[in-house]
Amino acid sequence: MLIQSHTGTINIFPAIPEDWQNVAFDQLRAEGAFLVSAEMKTGEVQKVEINSLKGGILKVHNPFSGNFESSVKYQRKENILIFDTNVDDIIILIRK
Repeated sequence: MLIQSHTGTINIFPAIPEDWQNVAFDQLRAEGAFLVSAEMKTGEVQKVEINSLKGGILKVHNPFSGNFESSVKYQRKENILIFDTNVDDIIILIRK
C-alpha cells in the first residue's frame, strides 16, 4: 500500500514489501482533497509533496525516520504533522 488516508491522517508508504527499497508515486488522491506525491530511496523517504485542492487542515503521519525540512510551518502532535492549508497550497517535505 502506497498511501492511506481513511482515518483523516495521511500515511505515506504504510504497508509496502521490505524489498521495495526504491519506490515513488505521483499525485495520488487522499481524503480531504489532497494530491500526494512521494519518493523513497534505499528504504528511506526522501521527499513528500502535497497539493491542497480545497484548503483546510492537513494531517500527515511523519514519514521520516530522521530530520526533515518543511516548506511551510506546521504543528506537531506526537508523530503527526498538522498543516493549515489554503486552496492550491503546496507543502514540500524533504529529508535532511
